[in-house]
Amino acid sequence: MKYVENRELFNILCRLTDAEKDFLGLRYGLEMSNDEIAKMLNITPKAVSDRYARLLNKCRKIHEKIFLKNFLRRADFPRLESYKRM
Repeated sequence: MKYVENRELFNILCRLTDAEKDFLGLRYGLEMSNDEIAKMLNITPKAVSDRYARLLNKCRKIHEKIFLKNFLRRADFPRLESYKRM
């Protein structure tokens, strides 16, 4: 299970910009607070919070897209072409 989680996280991170990865590094890697990140980036704590919320939303959307793509690939659904022949 850990391998699957790490692979999913890797796939999400690959789709982020360097700036987004750096931002997550500050938040999770260095465990910095909104206030600390705000001072470092010379923005308000509210701007940090908003950026973080947008980034989490983006990660969720990427995860959903990857999950759906993998689910449909593995699913045994009849292909659209078979319906066109009817």
